[in-house]
Amino acid sequence: MSGQFGRKTRQWLAEDEANTLILVLDEAHMYRGTSGAEVALLIRRLQARLGITRDRLRCILTSASLGAEDDNSAAIEFAEQLTGKLKKRSFKLIKGVKEKRKPGRIGTTEEAYAFALLDSEQFTNRIHQYDTLRSNLQAVAKRLGWGDVPHNLDELPSYLYKSLDGFGPLELIIEQISGNAKKFSDIAKLVFPSVDMKMAQKATSHLLMLANAAKDNERVLLPVRIHLFFKGVSGIYVCTNPKCEEKRVKGNDSILGKMYDSPKLQCTCSKEARVYELLTHRKCGTAFIRGYISKKDGNYLWAEKGKGIVGEELTEIHLLVEPPHEKIQKGERSVRPVWLDIRTGYLMKSPPEDPEGYLKLYLPHDEANKNKKKKANNYIPTMSVLYEKSAGNDYGLKNKR
Repeated sequence: MSGQFGRKTRQWLAEDEANTLILVLDEAHMYRGTSGAEVALLIRRLQARLGITRDRLRCILTSASLGAEDDNSAAIEFAEQLTGKLKKRSFKLIKGVKEKRKPGRIGTTEEAYAFALLDSEQFTNRIHQYDTLRSNLQAVAKRLGWGDVPHNLDELPSYLYKSLDGFGPLELIIEQISGNAKKFSDIAKLVFPSVDMKMAQKATSHLLMLANAAKDNERVLLPVRIHLFFKGVSGIYVCTNPKCEEKRVKGNDSILGKMYDSPKLQCTCSKEARVYELLTHRKCGTAFIRGYISKKDGNYLWAEKGKGIVGEELTEIHLLVEPPHEKIQKGERSVRPVWLDIRTGYLMKSPPEDPEGYLKLYLPHDEANKNKKKKANNYIPTMSVLYEKSAGNDYGLKNKR
C-alpha cells in the first residue's frame, strides 16, 4: 500500500467512517500453519498501514474444504484467527448446496477393459489428431454401449457429458472424492475391483480424463484436481555394476547400474556392487562418480567424506565413467585409468588379470597437473576439451522447490 494507490486508498477511508475495504481470500484452507501465520500478519500490517480498525476491513473467505461439513464453529474460528476478530460485526457462514446425483456402482470387467482401450496420448493431443482419436473413441464407445462419436471436435465435450453423466462407476468416484481427497490407487481399486491393479489404474485414469473433458454449456462434469507431492532429493546415487539386474530398463547396455535417490552402501544386485554419488558436467553432461581417497595411498574409494581407517584426511575426487576423447590421452593434461572393484571399493592402478567385477574409470594424472598453477588443480576430460573438476554438477535440490 505504497505510492499513489496507497495514498488515495488511505485518503478515501479517512473521508468517511462508513467506507470499508473488501479483502477476498480464495482457497482459504491453504492459509494454515506457517504460511497462514504469514498471511495473518500481512493482513494486520495492511490494517496498520491504512490506519483502520478490523471492523472497517470486510473479509470474504472462500473454500470447498474448510472443516467438517456439520462443524460451523471451526470455519468461523479459523476465519477470525486468520483475519482478526471483529468487535461490531461477525462472520456469517454461507454453505453451498450439494447437487443430487444418481447412485454410484462398481465398474464391471468389460467396462474396465473398454476404458483401458483409450489412447491417452491421442486424447491429450486431440486438437491436432482428432480423426485418429475418433476411431479409437468409437471402439471404446461401442464396447460401452454409447452412441456414435461426433465427427466434429467441438461437439465432443457435450457428447462425453451426455454419455458419462449418471454413469455408475463415475458417480461412485464422485461420491468418494467430493470434499474428501483420496489416493488414486484406492479409487482405482474401489471402482474396478475385478481386474488387476495395473488395469484398474489405467481404466480409472482414462475415465477421469474423459470426465474432465466432458462439458455442458462450459460446465465441467468432473472438475477434479490432483495434488502432487514432491520431496527434494539429497542427490542421485548409482550402482557401479554395468550389468546390474535391478535397473529399471533391463537388457540394455549401460555404463552404470540402478539409480537411487538416497545414499546407499551397496546395491541389491547379485554383485552387491558399491554405490556412489553420480555427477554430470553442467556443460556437456558427461558422467562422473564422486568418491574420496586417502592422500597417502589412494587405493580405496570411499563413498562418503570423513576419516580413513586410521583417521587420515580424505580427498574428494571425481572419476570419469565414460572413455575420454583420444586427444586427451596425449599431452601434459593426460588422464590415467584406474580399475574399481565394484564389490569392495578398492582401486587398482594396473589392469586386473580377470576384468570381471571391475569398472574401468579415469582420473586426472597426478604428475600431469602437479606444477600447474590454476584456479583448480584437478582437470577432468570430457569430449575433446578439459574442464575443471569444479564444473561437476550434483543432483541435490538443496531446499529448492
